[in-house]
Amino acid sequence: MRICRGTSDGEGTNLIRRLEKLEDDLKTYPESSQGAPISETAALAQKNSEATRVLAAQQEILEKELGEIQKVLLAMQDQQRKQLELILTSAKNGKMFESSKQASD
Repeated sequence: MRICRGTSDGEGTNLIRRLEKLEDDLKTYPESSQGAPISETAALAQKNSEATRVLAAQQEILEKELGEIQKVLLAMQDQQRKQLELILTSAKNGKMFESSKQASD
């Protein structure tokens, strides 16, 4: 009773106001505390979205580069095949030349 009635200088009413304010603050606390995780989650989602866009762009670049590398490798392989055919043809011609030379001797 003494707290509620207060003293002659009005401390009791001040305490009641402070308790009421504390109760009001506690009522709004869950709402404000839920707002913080939601905003943090939104910020993380934004960062993830940006990182995903960057990775997708890098993937496209790497796929293009890989395609170019494959073209170069195929062209090199074709050149090697042509060189091998030329070497084999030269070797056959050389053997034929030697065979015909030995036959004419």
